[in-house]
Amino acid sequence: MKSMPVAAACALPASKMQRTVYVNRRTDMITTGGRHPMKVTYSVGFKSNGNVTGLDVEVLVDAGRLRLFHNAKAGESPEYTLPLIWDKLAEFKQRRMVVEEFNATNKWRKRGISRVPAIYGVSMRSAPGRVSVLSDGSIVVEDLPRWLSRKAFTCQNIFGGDCDLGKPHQLGLSAIDKYVEVNILTGETTILRTDIIYDCGKSLNPAVDLGQIEGAFVQGVGFFMLEECLMNSDGLVVTDSTWTYKIPTVDTIPRQFNVEILNSGQHKNRILSSKASGEPPLLLASSVYCAVRAAVKEARKQIVRCSSNSQQGIDLSSDFELPVPARMPVVKEFCGLSVVEKYLEWKIQQMKNI
Repeated sequence: MKSMPVAAACALPASKMQRTVYVNRRTDMITTGGRHPMKVTYSVGFKSNGNVTGLDVEVLVDAGRLRLFHNAKAGESPEYTLPLIWDKLAEFKQRRMVVEEFNATNKWRKRGISRVPAIYGVSMRSAPGRVSVLSDGSIVVEDLPRWLSRKAFTCQNIFGGDCDLGKPHQLGLSAIDKYVEVNILTGETTILRTDIIYDCGKSLNPAVDLGQIEGAFVQGVGFFMLEECLMNSDGLVVTDSTWTYKIPTVDTIPRQFNVEILNSGQHKNRILSSKASGEPPLLLASSVYCAVRAAVKEARKQIVRCSSNSQQGIDLSSDFELPVPARMPVVKEFCGLSVVEKYLEWKIQQMKNI
């Protein structure tokens, strides 16, 4: 939606002057960058020892004009394949044991693992498009996104007449198993392996759905790990170029990236029994954040265990809030290695005492 003002700003003068008009990247990012405006009001009750006894939070989010999407009624039983998907990630326990063994034998690199389910409601909305049947019997689909055109091309021979449009709401179900490795000296995060199982209903074009799932996931990784939006005191975006606003690159992609499409078969309430595959997989990227937090937690435990005598007064507890996006400097800081010099001094002194 944010691209529309930029397109309109170019289209109007281009039409008036009959010349090519463009907006440079910096102006585009200043105009459309950022997150939804929010106002948070809160009050907290706590005891003298710091224990929180009560919390009252009011969050106002300006997300623009929305329709009522969540229209499920009480008593409805939607198709629910999440338990099956969850069970298919059965190797999670074995991988967690491998991660624990690695962390016990490696001092400066720690690994974290997480498993995350996702349920994403998708509503059908109107969109412009044109389907032309030519005199030679060929069909032309225009003014649609490329991925949707490919799906339409795949399904052109399924129906010869009208078809049931089904219900305008569906659930996207998926789960992910992921583990990462964190260099606690630099804060660098490497995604070692990702396993995604996604319920696509009856996939109309598995190749397109596969690309949508992988692409949405990588975009989500950018949100959780890289894309920090900074503003100055005047409210203007200062991360206004790819030099300051970091997006996913080839290094962001997991070293081993496994995606399985679960075909849950025919269903009368879905269009051609299919399910959306564009937006829902983005939520699965939260697993990267969870795995990184687990690795950071292990690093903090190690420092407390090894150098508790030399770091009194420094809070390295296992209860902490890792910011989003969890960029390299943030991860390094939360690993506790801002006090690495004290740790090394303690280690040297320990060796001298041997």
